[in-house]
Amino acid sequence: MNKKSVFSAVIWDLDGTLTDTIQDLAEAANAALRIHGLPTHATDKYRKMVGNGVRALLKMAVGEGASNEIKYAIMADYARLYDEGCLNFTRPYPGVVDVINTLRGRGVIQLVVTNKPQAQAEKIVAALFPEESFSVIVGQRDGVPTKPDPFGTLSALRGVGVTPDRTLFVGDSDVDMITAGNAGIKGAGVCWGFRGRDELAAAGADYLVENAAELLEIVCG
Repeated sequence: MNKKSVFSAVIWDLDGTLTDTIQDLAEAANAALRIHGLPTHATDKYRKMVGNGVRALLKMAVGEGASNEIKYAIMADYARLYDEGCLNFTRPYPGVVDVINTLRGRGVIQLVVTNKPQAQAEKIVAALFPEESFSVIVGQRDGVPTKPDPFGTLSALRGVGVTPDRTLFVGDSDVDMITAGNAGIKGAGVCWGFRGRDELAAAGADYLVENAAELLEIVCG
């Protein structure tokens, strides 16, 4: 008989945690900026722009001085361009699929909670992960507050019948660790993502992991 896991559910962030999306995000944003004659940014600079949703990302990318009309146009262009190219370079991080499969075999419920738009989150997950890896995918959609508000996280947990004290939230940014804290959930910060160890530690991560296999030790004990 399998040993009972320490946690009954794992909530995964998407960008910078499950998948390395930074090149596709940067290329779509820069293409949208070029359409409107605005300066572009190095791919690495987008690492600090990602995490709070599309509006926040594009606000930082556009900068000050652009009219609302231009901002709305850039957002529309970005949405189209990213949807077309969101799988050009995006791939799961090393070892992540193996961990997902192992946890699934142990009966651990897995969910995705991301600030990426719902349709694009579902598209990426469907393309890159085994079918039925995740019980719920919660992305950004109208009427639902984004992380670090815990609403989406707690609603998803209620839907699968797991309590916060039996859940681990896995993410790569301060937004994820703050979300975990707001929801009363333990947070595991992944140091392979967009932000790094220092930000995760400062945001109150309960665990810091350098590779996907370390998550198995935390979840399964």
